[in-house]
Amino acid sequence: MNILTISTIDTRGGGSKIPYNIMDGIRKKGHTVSMFVGYKYSNDPDVHKIPLNRLYYRLSKIFANDLRFAKSGMIFKTKEYQDADIINCHNIHSGFFNWADFKRMTREKKVIWTIHDLWPITSGCTNIYGCRQDKPRRVLGFLWDNRNHLLNEKKKVYETSTFDIVVQSEWIMNQLKKSIINNQKMHLINCSIDTNKFRDFEMNQSREELGLPKDKKIILFIAGHGLSHQLKGSDYVKKMILDYSENKDILFVAIGGKKDEEKIKSNPNVHETGYIEDENLLAKYYSASNFLLYPSLGDNLALAVLEAMSCGLPIVSFNTCGIPEAIKDLGYVAEYENIVDLRKGVDYMLSLSTDQKKILGQRCRDNIVKHHSLQKMVDEHEILYSKVINDENST
Repeated sequence: MNILTISTIDTRGGGSKIPYNIMDGIRKKGHTVSMFVGYKYSNDPDVHKIPLNRLYYRLSKIFANDLRFAKSGMIFKTKEYQDADIINCHNIHSGFFNWADFKRMTREKKVIWTIHDLWPITSGCTNIYGCRQDKPRRVLGFLWDNRNHLLNEKKKVYETSTFDIVVQSEWIMNQLKKSIINNQKMHLINCSIDTNKFRDFEMNQSREELGLPKDKKIILFIAGHGLSHQLKGSDYVKKMILDYSENKDILFVAIGGKKDEEKIKSNPNVHETGYIEDENLLAKYYSASNFLLYPSLGDNLALAVLEAMSCGLPIVSFNTCGIPEAIKDLGYVAEYENIVDLRKGVDYMLSLSTDQKKILGQRCRDNIVKHHSLQKMVDEHEILYSKVINDENST
């Protein structure tokens, strides 16, 4: 098979790495692959950069339209596109892809769209937290609100096109089934990680290597922007840090972003690492901790949750989108935005003995290996690619 993948980024970010991981796994199985991205960070010769329109963001703001002005049309002239048996689109927003090009692809090729967020069924917001705060998008900044037009443009394509959809959680599948895209065929393939890389290292040894204390219970938080990442629940984490500031037996470790305000930085119960890209190092931090505090306000299914559980780390989170599907009964799922219930979850995890944490951690690991391994995700994509390519009823 010859598979062409389209996404925003190749090898950086959390969920942004999933398309590349799938492509690389398919390549290792002997298939021909190529990838087009808006932002390329790897040296992979099979990954090609779509040239960006430097005026894109200015034009999209002036005309209140994020569906136009990109230069993705160049893909149609490439040998990779012309030879492809199937196109696997992932995130096709963020300023590098024209909506009209997706429509054309569905007419010329077999297309699978792996949907990671809510953008395909909204006027532009990508998650429930952002959609709650969505504001009018006015043409020229003061004329009509263009959001209905943007949504109708997407709806027109869905009504006149045929393609397959892959979703990575039951939650997002349910959202799509209630939306303007519900006429397309959908497949559930769980979001997955490399369980060989993210594994359970011995806790005290990991702490020694990382320079972390062995005599404290460590609460881990991870987000791209660290303790200033509101979507990931940083405000709730900072509240917990202050609530436990007098408890010298607890250390909060925050991964990501830059250092936060003085009130947090000066707290001896907080250790901020900054952003960590090295996955092997991340696995050591997961293994060194007692649990992951991840009060996300809008993740479909956060990769950090899967990585942590694969390293034997239980989770405390809000009842948010697809996250409870991964946690199941292997952590604490608090009522959404309920700080009191979240505190109960933190207290519960802190009360676990070393043996209880080890048993729970092993169950977390077993769950991820069984349902969310990278190899399982790659195998299921290979089967789906073959099925769609050989389906005479798809375009």
